[in-house]
Amino acid sequence: MQFLVTWFSLLTLCVFGKSLFNIVKLPTPELSVIDLPISYYRGNAASVDISDIDYYAIFACNDYSDQYPKFQLSILLSDNVYFMTTKGFVYVELSTNQYKWTSPNVFASNYLSSGSNVYNNITWSYGNDTTFYMRVAPRVSSTTYSFNLEYVMENVSDQLGSYDELIFNTPTVSTSTPFSEVSQYLKTSEIQSVQTSSINYYSIRYCIDNFGTFNSKYSISVLAAVDYAVAPLSAFDLYACPSSWGSQCTNINSVWRSENATGVVLLQMTNGTKHSNQRQTLDDGIILLVLGIGAEKDNNNVFTLTSLLNTDES
Repeated sequence: MQFLVTWFSLLTLCVFGKSLFNIVKLPTPELSVIDLPISYYRGNAASVDISDIDYYAIFACNDYSDQYPKFQLSILLSDNVYFMTTKGFVYVELSTNQYKWTSPNVFASNYLSSGSNVYNNITWSYGNDTTFYMRVAPRVSSTTYSFNLEYVMENVSDQLGSYDELIFNTPTVSTSTPFSEVSQYLKTSEIQSVQTSSINYYSIRYCIDNFGTFNSKYSISVLAAVDYAVAPLSAFDLYACPSSWGSQCTNINSVWRSENATGVVLLQMTNGTKHSNQRQTLDDGIILLVLGIGAEKDNNNVFTLTSLLNTDES
């Protein structure tokens, strides 16, 4: 009888075992994901007249405060890279209130001592304050400029400047004053590497509250470009999924892919792409997979990574 019971138990396990085991879902191991912070920039270089002031509103994310607790704003003058005050340059101020431009609302500027010293960057610890406003005013002559805002680490020294309302002489602005939009992009600050037949995982998220939410036609372009002087035989394939996929995102099971097997790879993604009969969203970011497939003798594929966000309807 015991023999029959044992065989009956084994037979039951063989017949029903698949269903029984499927009830228990084993935990998926966590991916080792590299979190890449985004940056902000003025989409095109601006030319501001000597009698005008440009205004900007920046709504940044607070997602990177643990690793990157500071902002660094770099002002770019292609005709005056050393910010010499004998040539056309710009004064820049940052405020917590878009209509009030006096202390304490103005918390940083790119100048000291009533404009006697002018700098090409401003660095500060932002804490929870990731919404702020910027204004730019030219001096000497009409000036063409652009700017770049990046998250930086704690070891970067603060450069706050000192506000002086006499420089701008406009302590308040009208509620009808137009504030321009800034664009978002991503770039790796360090050279990346991935072993041949191995995969690096990256997390990329854009701020969806930057002048509203993303529309259905925006796309992201990701470029993996090899440093040919160091590793001329490096090559890559790229894969991506919505961030919610987590460890389910693989080079076999991915929504977007670019398998060009070259050192320069472009991957384009569109919000709402249909995959497995479901629309896939990019609103919460993506997981990007970089697969090394080069022929370097040390199996080390070297690259940089950039990502551009395009919100145009065209």
